[in-house]
Amino acid sequence: MAQTDTPADNLFKDAEALFQKGDFSKSASTFERFFFQHQNDPRRHEALYRQGLCEMKGGRARKAIEIWNKLFTMDKNSGKWSEASLSALEQLVNYYGSNQEYQLQSRMLDQMLLNFSDSPVTVRTCIRVATLLYRKGDYKESVALYERVSKHLVARDIQNFNTAKAMVAIDTLTPEEIITTAEKNLESGNEDAAIALYEHFLGKYPNLPQQWEAKTQLGWCYYRKAGSVTKNRDTYKRAEKLWEETVKNAPPGDWAASSRWKLVLLNAAEYENPKKAISLCEEQFREYRDSWRGRQAKLVQAWLYLIAENYAEAHTHFLELAEVYNEHDNPRIQEYLQSCEEGMRGGL
Repeated sequence: MAQTDTPADNLFKDAEALFQKGDFSKSASTFERFFFQHQNDPRRHEALYRQGLCEMKGGRARKAIEIWNKLFTMDKNSGKWSEASLSALEQLVNYYGSNQEYQLQSRMLDQMLLNFSDSPVTVRTCIRVATLLYRKGDYKESVALYERVSKHLVARDIQNFNTAKAMVAIDTLTPEEIITTAEKNLESGNEDAAIALYEHFLGKYPNLPQQWEAKTQLGWCYYRKAGSVTKNRDTYKRAEKLWEETVKNAPPGDWAASSRWKLVLLNAAEYENPKKAISLCEEQFREYRDSWRGRQAKLVQAWLYLIAENYAEAHTHFLELAEVYNEHDNPRIQEYLQSCEEGMRGGL
């Protein structure tokens, strides 16, 4: 025999249906009725949380906070905190954070950690807030929050935690430690932290040999940040200035070559200046002819001529590539040469 819904069941379902429709005002009043009419129902705490959520979604944050404070008082008096209170605390952490009321947000996090320390919701919320603090550069606050859930951190969180600790104690780090920490952050996509570390290094140790690595990699951080959001030309210019300085002043080697190669990418892609990119490729080829860097430069130089439909120049450089690096039998090079020859015949 099918179980018949009780009046309490029906009222709770009505409140949920109104919530799903987006009628938050009526849903809130229905959850409120449930709370007062069904004193012994185990869903009373949930109803109070949902009433507050309706008020929050309806733009009545003060009312929501008042309702949730009532829920917290109930739980505190009973000596047993409910999952409904945990959900309300999570909502308040988000609300206070979005309104930049960080002291109140911190108090809500304290309550979560005090009463629901091992809850996945608490751990997830704390890590999320700690990461936001980290990315804003509030390293001291980030460290304090990461520490409170340290046993739950995964690899990415651990790296953020360690970097934040390094930033707090940055004046005690050796130059090598600063460079290594910056590199790890750049590799994992934490450009903001990497930028802070490289800039600190260059400000404190402007004449050390690692300056060329720092300038090359700092430029790459700027390049990635500019491209990831707004294609900000000023940020590209900052990268360009660092790379040009490195090419001009660094001793021949990896960082001078890497900076020139990044200038090739910048001009070929973002600046849409293939002529400058081709010229840089020729410089790279002349300087590093006997290494993979020279081959890379010659290949891209030839390819840039090819996509510009300058088939004769492209053919000349692909032939040079094959001859210098003994790649006459390389199928890829042969395909490029064939494309050039077809293009030249078509232009006759």
